[in-house]
Amino acid sequence: MNNFGQIASNVGTRVGDTSSSFSTTIKSYINQRYERIYKRFNWPTINPTYSISTVAGTNDYDLPSTFKNELYVFDATNLIDIDFISLQDLERNYQASINDSGNPYHYSIYDYMSTDTYPVVTKKIRFYPNPSSVLTIQVPHQLRPVALVESDELPILQCDIACEYGATADAWRTKRQFAKAGDFEALYEQTIQEMIWEIENNPNRIVQFAPKTYNQNLLY
Repeated sequence: MNNFGQIASNVGTRVGDTSSSFSTTIKSYINQRYERIYKRFNWPTINPTYSISTVAGTNDYDLPSTFKNELYVFDATNLIDIDFISLQDLERNYQASINDSGNPYHYSIYDYMSTDTYPVVTKKIRFYPNPSSVLTIQVPHQLRPVALVESDELPILQCDIACEYGATADAWRTKRQFAKAGDFEALYEQTIQEMIWEIENNPNRIVQFAPKTYNQNLLY
């Protein structure tokens, strides 16, 4: 798989402009395509060992900047699954007991904006009820890619070809070569479809519905 520098070099060669100034522009195009690709489907790059150690009386915890989607949330101390609930339903359904303490059986994930002069948005997880003791909560999750910076960095998914085609299309548009841009846009879309097919289709994988008993804690 090509690294960031190689992708940028390939794009520059394709459009006939390998200058350092245009290389900076190309790298911004690559990162834009990189971000757009990860939004297209659930890719399999994960952090399988991430966990949170709770503090008694604290219900909100920061998630890493690379967090995309949780695979599951599991109380490894008490060996129980913790079920997702939206923040709106949590506040509405448990309004009278929102400050109760105990072993959590619900969690919500939300974006929090700081009140700094230059606000920062972080992703947080909230447990209900508030943990009453120290617990180990496992939260394995998909990784959200961060912008590529160094030339030797590799994408966290094998999407270098798609990034190259997409950035080439953007570069051709900058050069006002719209027909050529359209050709590479089509190659970009074709490559994305091939990636989705390769990830989601496996001859040894059976996709089926897995019934789950209703959680009595959801009764209110």
